Amino acid sequence: VRQEPVESLLESVEALRRDPDVDFGYSWHDGAARGSRFGRGIMFFGTWTDEPCAGTGRSYRPMTSALRARFPLSLWNRATVAMANGAFRRLKIHRGTETKSSFDAAFPFAAQTLYHRFFGRPGLAEVQVLVPDASLERFVGELAALVDRVDPLLVMMSVKRFLGRQRFLAMSGSGSLFALDLARTGATARFLSEFDALVLDTGAQPNVAKDSRLPARIAAMALPHYESFRRRLAECDPEHLYRSELSRRLEL
Repeated sequence: VRQEPVESLLESVEALRRDPDVDFGYSWHDGAARGSRFGRGIMFFGTWTDEPCAGTGRSYRPMTSALRARFPLSLWNRATVAMANGAFRRLKIHRGTETKSSFDAAFPFAAQTLYHRFFGRPGLAEVQVLVPDASLERFVGELAALVDRVDPLLVMMSVKRFLGRQRFLAMSGSGSLFALDLARTGATARFLSEFDALVLDTGAQPNVAKDSRLPARIAAMALPHYESFRRRLAECDPEHLYRSELSRRLEL
């Protein structure tokens, strides 16, 4: 896994486009950075190798909801986010290239649950949206302005490239996938409400499996196959025998 610094969200997208020969690529971005530093982060590019790696087969303890909620309050605040992100960025830049097991490369948080446990009992608010290339620059510019104006407790962001065809409600299609992790505060609630408007304005597609507060109204307008999926679901299960919190919230 090769780790390289980037200074913006757009730079990370360009880096992912430039490196088509790697087996996987994604970015991490400092949620505390503002102004001209907004979007600074690290690129991760992975390629398969037969070289041995240290730590293969190490044990880990799966994180339960009870373990994650052990702290009654969130330990993420502006100071801890800034310190943790600064230390993480310096560490990854210093290490450069690392050889990892496929498990550690695919699931970097599996053995390092402190990140999620720091959100405490209030939990984290995560959103993922797939942004088409045609509106990419406008999305990033308006996202930066929105973060500056509302100033939510944004912990980290990530970017991946997607290529495919969107069907039903699945997170699929072509473009750049942006993920944002936030601590739950009043400012975060205001930010997400305005973020929904940005999603609609730029033709982005929300990931219904990642956003636990996505309103039905936004899903219906943002997902291209929402109505056809809803009709087919009603044909398969006209009495709505199979329901969930997600299906009720999205009025499916």
